Amino acid sequence: MLIPVFNLKLFSLIYFNSINMSTKLSFSLLILLLFLSCKFSPEKETQAPIHFTTNGLKEGIPSGLIHDGKEYHLFCQGKTDSDTTKWEQTTSADLVHWNKPAELTFPDVIGTVNSASFVIDWNNTSGLAKDGPRPLVAIYQVSSPDQSNSQYLAYSFDLGKTWTKYAENPLSLDIGEASYKISKIIWHEESQKWILVLTGRDHVRFYSSDNLIDWQLSSTFSEVLDYISGEWDYADFFPLIAEGSNETKWVLMVSYNFGNPSSGAGTRCIVGDFNGFAFQPVHEKIKSVDYGSDNFAGVTCNLDSYCYHIGCINNSTEASQSFNSFTLPRKLSLSRNFNGYVIKSEPVDEINQLRAKKKLIEGTDLKGAIVVNEKQTLPYEINLTFNTNKLQWLNFAEKFGVELSADNGDKITVAYNHSKRVFYIDRFFSVTNDQKENPPETDYAPFIANEETLDFRIIIDHASIELFSGNGSVVMTEKISPDKDFNRVKIFAEGGEITLKEATIYRLRMD
Repeated sequence: MLIPVFNLKLFSLIYFNSINMSTKLSFSLLILLLFLSCKFSPEKETQAPIHFTTNGLKEGIPSGLIHDGKEYHLFCQGKTDSDTTKWEQTTSADLVHWNKPAELTFPDVIGTVNSASFVIDWNNTSGLAKDGPRPLVAIYQVSSPDQSNSQYLAYSFDLGKTWTKYAENPLSLDIGEASYKISKIIWHEESQKWILVLTGRDHVRFYSSDNLIDWQLSSTFSEVLDYISGEWDYADFFPLIAEGSNETKWVLMVSYNFGNPSSGAGTRCIVGDFNGFAFQPVHEKIKSVDYGSDNFAGVTCNLDSYCYHIGCINNSTEASQSFNSFTLPRKLSLSRNFNGYVIKSEPVDEINQLRAKKKLIEGTDLKGAIVVNEKQTLPYEINLTFNTNKLQWLNFAEKFGVELSADNGDKITVAYNHSKRVFYIDRFFSVTNDQKENPPETDYAPFIANEETLDFRIIIDHASIELFSGNGSVVMTEKISPDKDFNRVKIFAEGGEITLKEATIYRLRMD
């Protein structure tokens, strides 16, 4: 029988003062024995998530990422509990540790701000700065009660704490249709002009301006994206320098609401050239920046020859839209191989600073499974290195990777299928799961393993799992239920044998 500790202390305090010394000693021993015999249920150990989450917003998506010379600013929008649109802004020195988001209020808005983009006018091309700091400029689109859309400009001299509306709003972009969204504003050095990208239905429009105020339509671009039937919802536009060269290519990153080759919504990239007027794609297969089903509406920031990317972990096909986590910040790069240009994506180096407790698993010839005895505490990271120099051997494993499981029997498999030349993530849920009638589809990422080793880097948080492999050429992001702890790890090989060179598990901590 469990005696409550509080009552036990109170009883002993009252009774202790009314008895002699020997009785006091006997009573103290009795109290100690009772305390040691009590069976307490240990509290579940938890850690804070390492992914940025919006401040209570539903359907949160990023809308802009900039750097002011000292720190990053992330702008995002979402829905409140009453289904009204709300905007937030937050800052970070390293893209990992974010300050608490603050509400962003655009000045004198009658209607709903449905899209926006943000830039710092370093050269004061707008003429808005008379003296002192250069303005942070927001160009945003407002849907009025009559369903018409208008574009406005506001500026801030304190990096978004307060905003001033442009006196001659609205701007004249001559959009003509209500379905467009403001996606990106970027400075194009070669033409010495600002470029504004609007996204709508199945194409984008490019506008140019000398001063962020007067805009002219330059061109439109539409491309049939492989296997995609959904509408273009969001877009980003940025330059990348191809590795090992001085060649600059421009990347149009399009997020669409359904029709992803994996499942649901998705993001694909089109590589091409841009002269300040029109975008001309190279004629090769459209690229996926993420082969999972839950990386949507990403934004980028170019800084010091690097390009950083953050997306929304969500999918339009799933019923629950309560998730408000963003992907881990990633560094994008561009390389070229026999199959054309490859957009690589890897976690920023600052993620490594979150590594705390480390468990090393020695290498072994694997045929079957290695079960890690200790339960893991979310969030954590798994690094696996397999020897693949015997791919052509008859007894080489057909599948190998890791299986994660929760106490209720739910499982997630992250593995490579050698016979099909694909990575895959299979989210198997037990019959107790809410998604048992519509289980998530297995997602695949094509990859030909032709090196001596094959690495897996898997990061598991409370509401997501992310896979990185192939030096960043394979990325998969999947949303998982935040009320499940996938705390058991099994490393496996099926259909043959493979050598596990090494494996490491890190606990990740934000403090």
